[in-house]
Amino acid sequence: MKQITLIAALAVFNLLAYTSCKKHETDLKKNKISAGSLADSVTIDEASLDGVTLTQYGFLKFDTPDDYEEILDIIKDYDEDQLNLWEQELGYVSSRTAFANPQDYGLSAEDNKNSVFEDEIFNTIIDPHGRIQIGDYLFKEEVDVNRLLEIHIEHYPGNLEAFDAGTFESNVMNEFDATFEAADEYDHICDYLATTEVVGLTKETGYTPPTWIFDPKETTSGDCTGGGVYVPTSGGPYGKHAHDNTDAVGTVWRADCKSVYQKVGVYFSIVAKMKYQKKSGSIWNSANTDMFILNNNGAYVSYCTYKPKNKSQQWPSIPYENYNNRKNDNVLTWRPYEGMRKLTLHDLDIWFAYIDNCGQHSGVHVRTNG
Repeated sequence: MKQITLIAALAVFNLLAYTSCKKHETDLKKNKISAGSLADSVTIDEASLDGVTLTQYGFLKFDTPDDYEEILDIIKDYDEDQLNLWEQELGYVSSRTAFANPQDYGLSAEDNKNSVFEDEIFNTIIDPHGRIQIGDYLFKEEVDVNRLLEIHIEHYPGNLEAFDAGTFESNVMNEFDATFEAADEYDHICDYLATTEVVGLTKETGYTPPTWIFDPKETTSGDCTGGGVYVPTSGGPYGKHAHDNTDAVGTVWRADCKSVYQKVGVYFSIVAKMKYQKKSGSIWNSANTDMFILNNNGAYVSYCTYKPKNKSQQWPSIPYENYNNRKNDNVLTWRPYEGMRKLTLHDLDIWFAYIDNCGQHSGVHVRTNG
């Protein structure tokens, strides 16, 4: 596999972006990750680089919908370092990277039109302008204003400024709701566009953002004097002992656990996530600890079932004990499904466990409302 140096790739990108789209006030600055800096300690699957390329405009092109789905299926399990390396190998700056430190890329937080959709994979596959190409179709995601703009790639160069600015041109574009789902007779949105060759649609329905389903954000007594922890009991669920207390320096601890089925036009997923945090004053900060997803001989059964559109029902393997455990980390994520096909069935039940700030085993039980 030919190694593309990030500095060279981004230099080409900046030049082309300036000459072909001078309307962009904020050309992205050089990615801070030096080429080769991650490769010595982080590995990624070479298959995640097949079927995807960086275009001259700065967004990714997935050759076919199947390539898109296959690559998503690989990178959905990548941690942050692996996602950074994936971007580096493509010579690409994602929305995730750019808006982590927007000032470093000549951007501001207000430039992010997808701020309400906090998903690191979604924000990795779209560029800072919300653009992503799948097959012959270019999409511009703007979840914050409930919009998915689409144009056939052959019309993009002649309508570049309008599309990138989010100006709807009905003769060459379609404007969908952010959560658009193709009708049942179509496999996915690209199938719908190729079959109907529709142009000029405008969004009609209201937007309901993804809803996180979770047990209360339990806190742990800072002085470790009883209460404030989930205590696993034999053969049953965790007992909740909500005891909100702070230690002498005002620190409060919590495990923030969430589970959701989310839809964003070309991106559908089931995801469960736990963040471990501590609060000082009014600010929640990340706190590192050991985290797990449990399936202890049936006592705490974590599972997921789902059925994508036009696919047979799937039953992913029940996570084995301490599935995907993260040592000394602050976030744990399980993604049973990600792709561009809507789901007609989804049911997720997760038992999270972690070592709390008192050194005790604690946990949270989370499930979707599928």
